[in-house]
Amino acid sequence: MTHSHNPQSIDVAIVGGGVAGCYLGYRLTTAGVTSVALFESSDRVGGRLWSVPLLGVPGVCAELGGMRFHPELHLVSDLVRHLGLDGVVTGFSFGEPENFTYVRGVHFRQKELTTAARERSPDALPYRLQPAERGRGLDDLNALVAETALPGFSVLRRRHHAAFAVEDWPAAECAAEEYEERKRSATLAGEPLFAMSLRGLLAGVLSSEAIHFLRDAGGYLSFTSHGGAAGWLDNLFYTPPDARMQCLASGFETLPRELHTRFHKAGGETRLRHRLTRLDRAEEGGVELTFRHDNEDGPTVLVRAGRVVLTLPPRALELLAPDTFCLRDAGVQGYLGSVERVGAVKLFLVYPSPWWETTGVQRGRSTTDLPLRQLWYFGGGSKGPALILAAYADGAAAEHWRGLREGEPFPAAAAVPSATASRRMVEAAHAMLMEVHGVESAPTPSAACWHDWSADPFGGGWHVWREGYDPRLVIPALRQPVPGEAVYLAGDAWSHEPGSVQGALATAECVLQDHFGLSWPEWLRRGGTRLGPRRAG
Repeated sequence: MTHSHNPQSIDVAIVGGGVAGCYLGYRLTTAGVTSVALFESSDRVGGRLWSVPLLGVPGVCAELGGMRFHPELHLVSDLVRHLGLDGVVTGFSFGEPENFTYVRGVHFRQKELTTAARERSPDALPYRLQPAERGRGLDDLNALVAETALPGFSVLRRRHHAAFAVEDWPAAECAAEEYEERKRSATLAGEPLFAMSLRGLLAGVLSSEAIHFLRDAGGYLSFTSHGGAAGWLDNLFYTPPDARMQCLASGFETLPRELHTRFHKAGGETRLRHRLTRLDRAEEGGVELTFRHDNEDGPTVLVRAGRVVLTLPPRALELLAPDTFCLRDAGVQGYLGSVERVGAVKLFLVYPSPWWETTGVQRGRSTTDLPLRQLWYFGGGSKGPALILAAYADGAAAEHWRGLREGEPFPAAAAVPSATASRRMVEAAHAMLMEVHGVESAPTPSAACWHDWSADPFGGGWHVWREGYDPRLVIPALRQPVPGEAVYLAGDAWSHEPGSVQGALATAECVLQDHFGLSWPEWLRRGGTRLGPRRAG
């Protein structure tokens, strides 16, 4: 593809203004790389880190995207400290003993679902569990599956995180290496672990009723229906058994915004509302990028860059012109299909007061098999407005809320037009909230906001590795899809921790070190920091 006029030339084009794109821009410009431009299709930076201030609820944000991290994620925690944001780090409650689990029409407190409680009342659950499953809590059922897939898993996991706790990095690395080696050779019923879907693994270990229990009470429908067994095992292994979750009181979006601010101070340039439509080899060398500015009918903008880093989600890559040169290779196309999108929505409601406190819950997370799936309690106080994440739903439950999005709008909780919820959506969620908490009446919500991450260009709230793909091969191959061409991919989707800020930053750091020649950041601990595979094999 050629053009009759000369496009603007820059040294580095970063496409995608999420946390990976902002990090790349910050690292490149502060390392002295000149002429770096960041292109973003929307009117904001931050991507799936989106913290929306609420009208009438001062000091509280609705986290429409990512919410939390834990201290073992050094790329996140060390970066937060380096940027001077450690003063806004606060605890994040993932669950409290008094939180509810409401499944099959029966109310439980989460303290009643621990193994100790289940052993005292093994028949309390409305599920027909097998003898080996009865008396086990959620965590122990997961451990049973992991142990069956990889005998000795729990011991290795404890060794790894015990070493982390005392910063014994050689011991932590040794346990991780042993886990990785055993995982690569593991089989179940003669089938390699990497070839198994998570659904197949669960079916090979647990009864259908136990799987339903995990799905219903665990909060994520995708847990039992998406992805490969090996990827699930990785997530379990590298998450601390008693993870101390944290968040940023100012909102997780503060992280990419601070990176973006420093990127600009160092001479970087940002162009919002620029949607990439294709990439071509430039006749004069480098890469030519074609953008649509503002909307589908907006003007075409051409840019020539010496090097390009795409931090776009898989769906946005699918929306590029089919003959985009760096993505049309059959092998590249095969690898692009190595991850699966998980649809997800969030619906926040603002109430005049936190009425749920009358049921004994103040913070944390409740779960249910109703389409709400997960509900989280945030901010507010007993004498003022309060916020609840009323529905955090994935998979088929997300489809339920999409079906209610049309109709009369409900009063907005945020000055974001795209986040406006419908009245019937809010009324349905309100009725379900009362059912989950076992109350017959509650104050009417005063405002609402929601977001559907399944819409273009994201295509999903997060991604999981599909069965049959080895991330050790895929991640390095996609980092530079066409050898010799100065086009690179970064972002959380094709990382060793898909769906996480850590994964997004790790892939960006690998691009910086392996293809731009930047050295290891002085603020980032080497010990205990996983960047993922650096080369195929």
